[in-house]
Amino acid sequence: VYPFHAKLQYAEDAEWAKWARESGYEVHYVPEAVAVHSHNYTTPQIWKRFYQDARAIGQTAIVPDPKKKFFRGVIFQLVTAVIRDVHFGLQQRSFVAITSSPLVRVSQKCAEYFGYRQGFSERALYERPK
Repeated sequence: VYPFHAKLQYAEDAEWAKWARESGYEVHYVPEAVAVHSHNYTTPQIWKRFYQDARAIGQTAIVPDPKKKFFRGVIFQLVTAVIRDVHFGLQQRSFVAITSSPLVRVSQKCAEYFGYRQGFSERALYERPK
């Protein structure tokens, strides 16, 4: 089976799964599989992570049209994410979760939006060899 795309540092697993499906392979979810991710990011690290993930997705056409509409792609997702976070924070009685959510989510959603747009403009540079 083909290795991860050599030019990608982010979203390489999603790009690989897209390639595998398009090449006729089946991709299966394995509940016993273990993936380790760090989620203790500062706000600038959140921006970088979400921007680069979205940029890689735009570069490799993982999503059909990464030029998201601003309202649907940022505002709607931002509001729904903050509502979920506040609900979770209230359940957990976590003042920090409630108060940090808006800044974190603004960083995430805006970074994704701009990352998709940048990646889409670079798409031809990241075509996987046939």
